[in-house]
Amino acid sequence: MKDKIKSPANAETSTGRKKQTTNNNYKLPLSDHHYNKLRNEHGLSEATIKEAGLRTADAKELNKLLKRSDINSSGIVIPYEDKFCRTRLDEPLKNSKGKTAKYLSPSGSLNRLYIPKAVEPILKDSSVPLYITEGEFKALKLTQEGFPCIGLSGVWGFSRNKKLLPDFDNIELVDRHITIILDSDAITETYGGNQHVLKAGVRLTEELMERQAAVCIGVLPKIDSLSKTGADDFIVAQGVSAFKELVGKLKPVENTNLLFLETLLTYIPTDTARELLPYKIKPLIKELAGLEDGIGENYLSTRVKEYFGLTAKERDNLIKVLKDVRKKAKDVKKQKNHDSGCSYFVDEDGNTCRLTQKEGYPIPVRLANIVARIEKQIIEDDGLHEKRLYLISGKIKDVSLPIIEVPASYFSSMNWLCQWGAGVIIEPSHSSKDYFRHEIQVNSCPTTETVYIHTGWRKRGDAWIYLTASGCYRG
Repeated sequence: MKDKIKSPANAETSTGRKKQTTNNNYKLPLSDHHYNKLRNEHGLSEATIKEAGLRTADAKELNKLLKRSDINSSGIVIPYEDKFCRTRLDEPLKNSKGKTAKYLSPSGSLNRLYIPKAVEPILKDSSVPLYITEGEFKALKLTQEGFPCIGLSGVWGFSRNKKLLPDFDNIELVDRHITIILDSDAITETYGGNQHVLKAGVRLTEELMERQAAVCIGVLPKIDSLSKTGADDFIVAQGVSAFKELVGKLKPVENTNLLFLETLLTYIPTDTARELLPYKIKPLIKELAGLEDGIGENYLSTRVKEYFGLTAKERDNLIKVLKDVRKKAKDVKKQKNHDSGCSYFVDEDGNTCRLTQKEGYPIPVRLANIVARIEKQIIEDDGLHEKRLYLISGKIKDVSLPIIEVPASYFSSMNWLCQWGAGVIIEPSHSSKDYFRHEIQVNSCPTTETVYIHTGWRKRGDAWIYLTASGCYRG
């Protein structure tokens, strides 16, 4: 059958197609057009192509696989597990809105993770770093070059019903280093007005951090000759060492509140940013200044000045804009807090409650049968990264619970409450958990302690110290 594979470059009418054989060591079931595309554009070796089971299919077979009738070109079949597959079409389809689609899944199918066969054995080994990017060919290329990678079917292909895909349950995520690699359009599309690529990356970061993974996120620089740059494009053009150097500079995310803004400021070129600032960047910063807690006007303006090269006068004008936005945002927040009665108290039975308003009268609402407080924040410093832990105390009525240790990145999920057993009860209201989390943070006054978990020289302030297992010595 291999000698009967049709090449799109040599296709004639439906009644007479030219036969096209493949010229490669593995006798792959690919047309020469597809073979050359995978080898030259995506940089895949014949061994990688064979292991992945990539093959050419004509329009008739693609319509059958995808449960469609509107495909008129051949394409590449990308097998998954359990006979599921996706395809890459030679001629993209257009929808009613004029948007094109090259990569298609069978009609009615749900999102799934693409896991190369070489990655399967390390899914449960959290000591092996993992990479995530959009696209099957990119995942194959990264895995081939020594960066075990999972592919997404789209930038939002990691979720289903606003939750991580069930496929992630088969991956050990706790304490695992995961690097998310976004295509260059995560930035070019963002400052051009379309923010969904970067927003998706930030959301995936939040989800993985809730599972206690250590997550880095990076955006690839655009190659001038391409409309956008993916991981395979970058490695083919710049080499493996350049990619390794790029990801080696990434640091684990600690706070996702500022991640969208930080990423935007980090990657947009200065000359482009200055040109676009009055039209695109400033409205975005104004929006973020109003929505995100803890963003100060001076912080924002300093970051903008650092990356966009603003003059002192431009910076001062930006501060005025941000202060005005901040004041309006605070006024709105005060009104919302007044309307929702965002004040907390502990009743005589030891329940954590909040006070809300109904028709002008204060109404107490129980949140949980427990009082919890963050007693201490511990920063574990290994010389390269800092990991934050919370020591949390709890009390049910007059019974003190044992202090538990909770990773900071895991705190907001509130799943750590199960460590105290079935006696902890959160009220069934959909907002009770969020209000209870907020109450804990508002009313806790934790101390902070830094623990160094490495030995050797370390600079603290202006002084050098030598850390040992028994203490430290000044240099």
